[in-house]
Formats: sequence, C-alpha cells, structure tokens
Amino acid sequence: MDIFNVIIGTAGHIDHGKSSIVKKLTGINPDRLKEEKERGLTIDLGFAPLTLPNQKKVGLVDVPGHEKFIKNMVAGATGIDYVVLVIAADDGVMPQTEEHLEIMKLLGIKKGLIVISKIDLVDEELLMLVEEDIREFLEGSFLENASLCKVSSMTGEGWEPFCETLFREIQDLKPRSLDGIFRMPIQRVFTSHGHGTIATGIPIAGTIKLGDEVEILPQGISAKIKKIHAYGQDIESARAGHSTALNLKDVNYQQIKRGNVISIPGYLKSVPFVEGEFLYLKIHKRNLQHMTPIRFHCGTTETMGHVSILGKEYLSPGETGFIQVRLEEEIVVAPGDPFIIRLSSPMITIGGGVILDAGHKKIKQFRASIDSLKSKSSSIQNDRTLVEMRFKEAQISRIDDVQKKCLLDSGTFQNIIDQLHQEKILVQVSSNPPRYIHAEILNQKCAMVEDTIRHYLKNLKYKLYISILDLRNLTKANALELDFYLKHLPQAKVEKGKVRLKNHQVKLKPAEEKFLNDTEEKFTQSLFSPPSKKDILQSNDLKNKEQILNFLLEKDILVAINQDIYFHTSAIAQAEKFIRDTITEQGELISAEFRDKIQTSRKFAIPLLDYFDKIGLTVRKDNSRVLKK
Repeated sequence: MDIFNVIIGTAGHIDHGKSSIVKKLTGINPDRLKEEKERGLTIDLGFAPLTLPNQKKVGLVDVPGHEKFIKNMVAGATGIDYVVLVIAADDGVMPQTEEHLEIMKLLGIKKGLIVISKIDLVDEELLMLVEEDIREFLEGSFLENASLCKVSSMTGEGWEPFCETLFREIQDLKPRSLDGIFRMPIQRVFTSHGHGTIATGIPIAGTIKLGDEVEILPQGISAKIKKIHAYGQDIESARAGHSTALNLKDVNYQQIKRGNVISIPGYLKSVPFVEGEFLYLKIHKRNLQHMTPIRFHCGTTETMGHVSILGKEYLSPGETGFIQVRLEEEIVVAPGDPFIIRLSSPMITIGGGVILDAGHKKIKQFRASIDSLKSKSSSIQNDRTLVEMRFKEAQISRIDDVQKKCLLDSGTFQNIIDQLHQEKILVQVSSNPPRYIHAEILNQKCAMVEDTIRHYLKNLKYKLYISILDLRNLTKANALELDFYLKHLPQAKVEKGKVRLKNHQVKLKPAEEKFLNDTEEKFTQSLFSPPSKKDILQSNDLKNKEQILNFLLEKDILVAINQDIYFHTSAIAQAEKFIRDTITEQGELISAEFRDKIQTSRKFAIPLLDYFDKIGLTVRKDNSRVLKK
C-alpha cells in the first residue's frame, strides 16, 4: 500500500457537517461510537483513510466540535498537517469555530482550506454575507488566504470543485519527516478477539517495524510489535504522519490508556515539570497570574497542573512568555512538541505554545535564566541546533547520552556529529567511549580554570603552583574534565601533580630575597646534615619567613622529607645516583653503608631512605633496599 504520510483533519463547530464531509469523501462514517450515531454528534475522534487521485492514501481525522469534547479535539489535532475548517452556511462562525481555530494556530498547523457547508439551506445573498464574515474572521490567521469551497453534502452541489482543490493541495504538501526515534501518543486502546491489545494513534516521529521492541510510557511497560495496521490493511512498518494501529504482544489493554506514549526503549522518560514558550491569547481580559490552576494538553494527554510564570509576575493578554507547568501527574513529552493550556474552571482555552524542555526540578519564578530559555527556544528549530544545545548543557558528554536526549536516530545524529566536529564546533575528548565537548563551552571552561588558578595564586603571595587536587575542588571538575581543560590551556604547565601558569612570577622584597638566598646557602653547605626547619625559622625576624621557606619548596630548591627535615635538591639527586649505582652493582643497599657514604647520621639517613621508598624508587628488604620493579 502506498501511503502518503500526511494527516488531514477537520475542525469546526458542532453540527456543521464535518462528519458528513468525511463520510462522503471516504465512504466511512467516522462516528464509531453507538451514542455518537444515535445523537448525531461526534464525541470522540473518528479516523478514515482517504484515497487520492494518484492512489496514495492519507489519513483523515474527524474531531468533535462540542464544547464538552474539546479535549478530544486537541488529542485529534495532534499530528495534523492540513486542516479542513468547516463552517455551516446557516450558522456562520460559532464559538467552537473560534476555539478550534485558536487551537490549530497554537498547535502550529500552517495549511488548510475553508469549507462552507450546508449551502442548500441558504439563499445566494445570505451565502455571500457568510463568506464575507468568514474572510473577516480569518484575517491575520494561517487560513487568511486559504482556498474557500462551498458544498452541500445532501445535494452534492460544489462537491467536485471542493475535491479538486482538496486533492491538489494535499498532493502539494511536504510529507512528514521520518527522522528521529519512533514516538506515538496513544489515542485509543481496545482488545480484539484473536489479536489482543490494539493501540491506535498518529506517530509524530520515526519509523517502527514488525517485531520491534517498544516501551509504553509512563508505565515503562515493555512490548513487542506483533502486527501493524493502517488504512484497512496490514503493513510492515509504521511511520510518522499516518494513522496507525499497533498490535502489542503480551500487554494487557487495561494497563494502558489514551495519553500514554509508545516509543523506542531507553529514550523517553516521564516528567512532572515542563518548560515552554507560551502565548496567552489576547481575547482574555485579565492578566494570567502565577500558579493559576490549569488543564495541560500535549499529544493525546490531558493533565491537571499549575502554570508558573518565569521571570515576571504575570502575563498580559496577547503576551508571549516563558512558563514552567507543574503537573499533578508525570507525562511524556519532548522539546518541540506543541501544547494547549485551558483553565481548570471554567474550561476555556487560554493559550498554548511549544515545549522547550522537561525535567524533575522546579524552577523558581524569578531565578529562571531567561537567556537560557531563549537559547532553548531557538535551538529546537532544527536537529543541528538541538544537538549543539544539548552538548552545551551537558559539557563533556558521551555521544550516546546526548543522542537519547535529542531523540534522534543514530544515523541522523552521527551525521550531525561528524559535521560539527569537522567544523571544529565540537571537540573530541575521547574515542572509547566517544566523548565530545562544544568548543564554546571548552573556551569558557579553560577561561574559568585559568581564572581560578590566578585567583588562588594572587591570594597566596608566595605560591608558584596549585595542586591538581585543590584545583579540582575549586573548579568542581572531575579528573577527566580537568585534565582535558588543562591540555587546552596554553598558559598552564602541569608538573608532578601541580599546575602553574607560565607567566606567573613571585616578586620578593630585598629582605625576603636575602633570607631566601641565605637559607639556600645553609642547605648547600651541609647537604646531608641540613639545618632543621625550626633552626631556620629562629634565625631571622622576618614576618613571612615560613612562607618564604615554603617558597623554596615551591621552586623545587628544597624537598620536604618529613615535617621538620628538608634537603636541597642537589642532595636528593646525589643520594639517588648513589642508591641506583650501588644496587645495580651489588644487588642491594645496606642502610649503614648508605649512611657512611653520604657522611651523615642515622637521624638523616633513615628518613632519606624512607623518602625514596615513598616515591617508588626503592623497596625495603630487612635492613637493606632494592630497586622497585
């Protein structure tokens, strides 16, 4: 079967003839419920396949017009690419006509046509007046310049030109993109004898095949696709943009319901908070207050909650702003999904918009980053900018983690990664597993690390270095992140677990310089019987003498063996050479022999040998040392 993956939807006030038009177009009565047929009004969604002149099939959704069933209308409008707005000639524009049009605009529908129905019930003069009223009503909307057809389902008048216009415009539509991972909001669930659980809906992204594993959210139920049905036939795969019925293996139909989402496992999660860019309709007279109780519609779900206005006290009629919706139940949504908000009471549509992000954290009203929200708003416009945004948020990240957050299939995602890497927008951190960082974030992080080092050294006048451990604590970076940032920081020099800046110098006063030189001379004059730390500090009245003594350690002029014994680096070098030469020749080094060779006492020889054990040069073996393997 050749399916053209677009969805056509009807809209309009109750009893304006939407279902009659669908039946005449398709031969199918979309009123599936007994009470719908008895009462002559559409309560729930109706679906029917429409065959185009080129024999391709599209899905046609008939949505209810009655005010009480607006929530079903919103569910049906999810996934619609083209709308047929039906207005009866004997009624004209009515309340649900207006509300349906607002909902269609808020859901981002861009194309459609207008049908004036029941023209057999009015004369030519009234028909002209109705047409004028309709054109005036549609000014400024996406249907302002749409084709207008006049028909009678009873007599057939105007039917041929209507079908010609409808089919031509449908065939000119761009079919829904199949990129992304499969997602289908469930519109209806039932059980069929011999088949089991059936879930219907319109996939809004991706493709799925027979035998594929899926996840039903928010419950987290695993299932396998046993059969796929579309437009009266069994098919091999379901894809975005056509009405689908999925036969789910090993799932109790009572466990799932409308509003749940069927998706590829491991990508989506249910959340209690949703961030969005929201248009508060100008038809309302009062400002929208923070924490107003609302009904939130997205996909096929309806959930109660409160709207938190971000960055300001309220929204004025006609104003667009950023909000966080705090929901009473967790839902499954994704950035870019359109949503509708209605008051909890009275149940009227107050506005809608697009989801920017979803999560588990409350955002305080006046602590929200409006710049970040604006960035998210611009980033969800296409896959590339979305990938960039996710890498900016995640900093150093495994690409499979970012792919899941972007809800992109692996092929599309990898192509974007390759482009961004080639253009040096993404920098590779590691290959196994593949990790990347956005170049903009890398520059920010390197600047932050450098500023942290400079601030640390500025506050500690006699310091040349900062330890890696201290730098990690101050920057809150893990070992992998900090190591990568330092490699991309030209000013940084890493030595023996310490970091210095190449252009950083410590300036000493003349008295401090003299104390430093005198101290170094004392250690060089008695290499292996050095003065104690206490002796050095008592030899001078200089206020900062202990800091200057530590500065000799920073400059690697002295080496601290323990808290009180320091050796000059030349003494350390001589002792190390003797140890290596002796053990190479004799196989071991006797402690007493080492003491005698460097002409010192046990007080200095043993701590010095322990020092070489500690740094990994030697290993103690009874009263001797051997080189560590």
